[in-house]
Amino acid sequence: MAISKIPGKGTNNLFNNISDAGTEGTKVAAGTTAQRGSTTGQIRFNSTLSRFEATTDGSQFVKFGSPPTITSISPTLLDSAGGETVVITGTNFEVGGTTVTFDGTAPSSITVNSSTQITVTGTPAKSAATYSNGLVVTADGANATFTFTTSGTPAFTTSAGSLGSFNEGTSVGTLVGGTDVGTAHAVTTGSLPSGVSIASANGNITGTLPANTNTSTIPENATGDTTTTFTVTATDAESQTSTRQFSIGNKQGDPLFSKTYYANSDTSNTTTNEGGASDKGSVTNNNSSTLTSGTTTKKFGSRALSFQPTGSDQNTNLDIAVPSTYNFKNSGSDYMTFDGWGYLETNQNNETWASGQSYGNQGFIGVDNTYMSISIDSTGRVGFYQYTASNGGQYKGQWATTGNISTGSWFHFVFQFENNQVRYWKDGTYIGTVPRESSNSGTPSSYRIGGTLSGGQGNRHWKGYFDELRLTISGNSSDARLSGSGSYTVPTEGLRLFTT
Repeated sequence: MAISKIPGKGTNNLFNNISDAGTEGTKVAAGTTAQRGSTTGQIRFNSTLSRFEATTDGSQFVKFGSPPTITSISPTLLDSAGGETVVITGTNFEVGGTTVTFDGTAPSSITVNSSTQITVTGTPAKSAATYSNGLVVTADGANATFTFTTSGTPAFTTSAGSLGSFNEGTSVGTLVGGTDVGTAHAVTTGSLPSGVSIASANGNITGTLPANTNTSTIPENATGDTTTTFTVTATDAESQTSTRQFSIGNKQGDPLFSKTYYANSDTSNTTTNEGGASDKGSVTNNNSSTLTSGTTTKKFGSRALSFQPTGSDQNTNLDIAVPSTYNFKNSGSDYMTFDGWGYLETNQNNETWASGQSYGNQGFIGVDNTYMSISIDSTGRVGFYQYTASNGGQYKGQWATTGNISTGSWFHFVFQFENNQVRYWKDGTYIGTVPRESSNSGTPSSYRIGGTLSGGQGNRHWKGYFDELRLTISGNSSDARLSGSGSYTVPTEGLRLFTT
């Protein structure tokens, strides 16, 4: 076989300390497979197979290791959580002599399917990022590298569950129902409340809730509220998805708010009237020294009305002015309802019922000095007094002892005045009725809270607290807060001072 001369060297030292000028390199024979010789110890370049090869005796030629290459991977984007199957395509992969790593970490297993394909299972978990030349395939000691990218599924920035509960007909503001990397968001299960929408780009939920169609007349117990549940799917640029379930509450308002002539929920001013009636009247505090807005004892919120009279104090009560139509002597007062929370600190100096002074005991609600009162006796039993046009002062009776008022704890009450009776509920339970005459004597157009007696009768006024008070008047049975003798669910929050 002819041997090419190395430039600058003679034939005497062709295979001893061969060197050249560095421009041509050491040359070996080149030829096709058909041109292979039988000489022992050949090293040649096979132009047919595009490889270097050698033989010991001319009977079998073994190729020199060619470096591997990587041309592609599938999928092109890897899950940062790992555990995927990846197919690597390239050249010069060696069965039994090839390893694979992703940013230095080996997968669970590799299978060299051929010199041009490797299947990897169980990719390692890697933080979401682009790893330049991070995929390394090693075959016969030579390396091939490839850049790969990992991406996590969209991660929601808000925990699953309620996004809030809002008053009906009000804006929900901006609720975050989106993700950190999600590029598209949509409701895929359930639906948003009417009037509310989701922004695809960031998942923000905005809009105004519709009117709540429920009509619970004591809405503070949440029995009329509605909850809308839905699932948001976030999809990122690589079509990876995540889902999360949310809900939005629609709080029912008070269907009788426009007929509420007095309300006191959480205000620092004892004469503030938070009722919703357009023709509601003023509130008069008849002794601002002993009737205050207190912060120590309250049922909800931060304040309650505090009644702290002593024996010499006068007029520790509130007068609530109403239109003359709703004067207690008129039929407009039928189905008037007084409800709220009470806390009796001390049961002081109350007369026993049926005595001449029964009307002067600690009271819930009354009219002026002696025209009408609902108050308690020395045992805490609740009764009703009325001054009628035909019969004068009338002890109308007491309710069952199951409605007795004890000291030292909050209780919820509802008194409903009908044309011939007064109904009483305590802590959700119906206590019963006592009679009412329709011909009450002439009275002022106002109602008194805390005790009716004028003058130095402080030791017979309510001593304790009232919170979340509400006086509703319409004269129509359809506007009654409650009906019949059923129970109701006790409120779990302060008054809802908005309409339904």
